[in-house]
Amino acid sequence: MDPEVRRALDRLHLRTETLPDGSDFRDWRASIAQTNTVIAEEFPRVQSLSVEEHPDIGIRLFRPSGPNADRVIVYVHGGGFIGGSVDQSAYRCRWMAAKIGVSIAAVPYRRAPEWSFPAAHDDVVNVISRIWEARANLGFSAESLGIWGDSAGGCIAAGAVLAMGAGRPEIFACAVLSQPALDDRTAHRPRHIPASALTWSVEDNARAWNAWLGSASERPSALAAPARKTSFEGMPPVYLDVGTLDLFREEVEDFATRMRADGVHVECRVWPDVPHAFDVIAPRSRVGREAWIAKIEFTRRYLGVQSSNR
Repeated sequence: MDPEVRRALDRLHLRTETLPDGSDFRDWRASIAQTNTVIAEEFPRVQSLSVEEHPDIGIRLFRPSGPNADRVIVYVHGGGFIGGSVDQSAYRCRWMAAKIGVSIAAVPYRRAPEWSFPAAHDDVVNVISRIWEARANLGFSAESLGIWGDSAGGCIAAGAVLAMGAGRPEIFACAVLSQPALDDRTAHRPRHIPASALTWSVEDNARAWNAWLGSASERPSALAAPARKTSFEGMPPVYLDVGTLDLFREEVEDFATRMRADGVHVECRVWPDVPHAFDVIAPRSRVGREAWIAKIEFTRRYLGVQSSNR
């Protein structure tokens, strides 16, 4: 493992508790919340930002100062479909808004297992539609939206774009799917990554997918498991990334290859010797900084924001 990422991961482990085998989803959710709290304390801080609640639309809006705050990214947080929240990812939304220079519309969604697919999918699709219709009232430009999802949020974001893109391709300028969970079948395939290098294990993955798919686990929709999709009509330019020590590596690379074959512009970065969520665990590391810069520059390019040294 990259030594800087390993040191950051070791520090994180010292400050968080390891869940015993057999822990239920409430314990898992609490553990994810604790991890996010510790990471937030170490994450770079930003200033000059306003935070607005828009309950009628269903978003928390992080609006930076500057000329490009009228551009917007819809942000879908991760957390294994079971955990995470807008509150827990607020530190990341603030940083993204400041660094990219655009507004971040963070979407709260119903979580599994109380709410399995299509609950979160429907929540995100409905919020995107409301943002699009209300963009003038929100002070957004008439240009297309960006969408960004991390991990399980990348799965939900991909499903939203797949659902909406074919009928309304004008909505999306780009999609960033950061280390996304895309294929429920990965949970049932053997992996040769040492367990000590996995920040998201085979057991974690199986539990998350079972909770997300619920009773539909035998024949999941491609909107729930985007890797099962066979046509990518209407997809905007897509950025994907993943680490070589990530359980999701093969599914991400395969998804990128099949989208390219269908004519989608895809940029896919595979980062060496790093596990799942490395850029959040170690944002100040060399590889963490490079990963953030690559995603930020892609987003700025397709939202029409001039590149800078932010």
